[in-house]
Amino acid sequence: MWHSLVDKLQSGSPDEADAADGDGGTADFELTEAEVPVRRTDSNAALVDALTDVIDPELGINIVDLGLVYALEVKDDEVRAAVTATTPACPMSGAILRDVEQSIRQALNDDRDVEVSIVWEPSWSPDFMSDPGKEKLGWQNR
Repeated sequence: MWHSLVDKLQSGSPDEADAADGDGGTADFELTEAEVPVRRTDSNAALVDALTDVIDPELGINIVDLGLVYALEVKDDEVRAAVTATTPACPMSGAILRDVEQSIRQALNDDRDVEVSIVWEPSWSPDFMSDPGKEKLGWQNR
């Protein structure tokens, strides 16, 4: 799966890099709404669980329940993650990227390379949120 995403990778613009406070990469993955957000599987469970510790500071909800984790791939020598924000103007996206990288590194507890990129397509939607995330915002029936 990751190679198909990497093959679609395009360099982000300098403006997008600034939006991420210069932390993490910026990338445009040609992901569809059917491919996002990332779902917990046997192969990524430890990392998805670790990412539930990354809290969106404005909403107070973890980024997994918010549906902000778009791609996650573990290789022998590296881990790559693609995350988004609820809006490109999110002032906390740089901090979230740092927290994602830190959480992945702690979960791995080894010396694999970790690459975290911010992506903007497809645009985040409340539909990407988990049921517990919706409940925390009072959106149970949406």
